[in-house]
Amino acid sequence: GKNLENQNQHVNNLLNNQKQKTIYKKMSKSLSELKSIFNEENELINRLRRKGYRFIYHPQAIIYRSQRRTLLKYIKQIFGYGRGRAEQTIVSPSDFNILRFAPLVFCGYLIFLILVRNRLFLPPLYLYLVLVISSAFSTAVKERQALPVLILPFLFFVTHVSYGLGLLWGLVKSLFKRNRKQGLPITID
Repeated sequence: GKNLENQNQHVNNLLNNQKQKTIYKKMSKSLSELKSIFNEENELINRLRRKGYRFIYHPQAIIYRSQRRTLLKYIKQIFGYGRGRAEQTIVSPSDFNILRFAPLVFCGYLIFLILVRNRLFLPPLYLYLVLVISSAFSTAVKERQALPVLILPFLFFVTHVSYGLGLLWGLVKSLFKRNRKQGLPITID
């Protein structure tokens, strides 16, 4: 076959990646703890990368993937991704990336806005809206369709909030599970 490495770029994240069976078998002992993580494939990729394996993007590869048919199922999916990212961060703190937690900060900001109700704190929200609408407009121009301008701002917002709340839930759940395993008392004030 062809040497794909010369034609393609190396990537950090993959969607529905192919894993060689021999590599998977080598890693299987350390993978048993991943069963409890919602997005175990990201942790597997990180572990393989730390062992020196590289991942290659092939532009001609075709991946078929089902989409969520309802908004509620989509929200649940994105919430799960956030939860999984939090759980993965607890399992592998060295892979922490602050940008992945931006949706959690955004959710905290929205809660703060609701509680404080002061116009002085609205400029970051205005900036967010400008960025979201600009991105939707850019997509509409690229796709030559008007619909993205109407739908994408709402979907971006739903995605960011769902992911942020999933992060929060994953952190709380992981900390509760850790305290429970260690036998530490949990108090709620």
